[in-house]
Amino acid sequence: MESSTKLAEKTIRFMELLPAGGDKTLIILKGHLLIEELLTELLQEKLKTENPLEIKVDQNTNFALKLNLCWALIQQDIKLEIWPFIKELNSIRNKMAHAVVPKGIEEKINTFTKAVSSYEHYLMPKSRGGDLEFCIAWLFIVLSQYLHQVKNS
Repeated sequence: MESSTKLAEKTIRFMELLPAGGDKTLIILKGHLLIEELLTELLQEKLKTENPLEIKVDQNTNFALKLNLCWALIQQDIKLEIWPFIKELNSIRNKMAHAVVPKGIEEKINTFTKAVSSYEHYLMPKSRGGDLEFCIAWLFIVLSQYLHQVKNS
């Protein structure tokens, strides 16, 4: 069982580790890693009880596979359409990781932030909607809250 204190500690850790208003490359890379940690933890929780294929998920499992497994196992539980956003975050991160100067990256980031902001604009202050770190934080919060529910059920 996870306490509310643990959830608060995770949120504080996220806020400390995700740079705000800085280099977009660092924001993407750190945000991607923090989201990946949650996907790993979610899968490990879900697969404790629902794992007839004995699937093992750890730090060596790639992000895309973790995302696809979560999407398949959890989509009916999370009513918000976060999965395409997380997939796009992974696409942006991959583009950054495989090119020194990735072409079209600014457009991909803008498309990502506009999509997330327009989907859940009411969760972000209007003055902050579209900020990359706020969009990643929103995804983190949705996943964290769901993980907290799973651990407490």
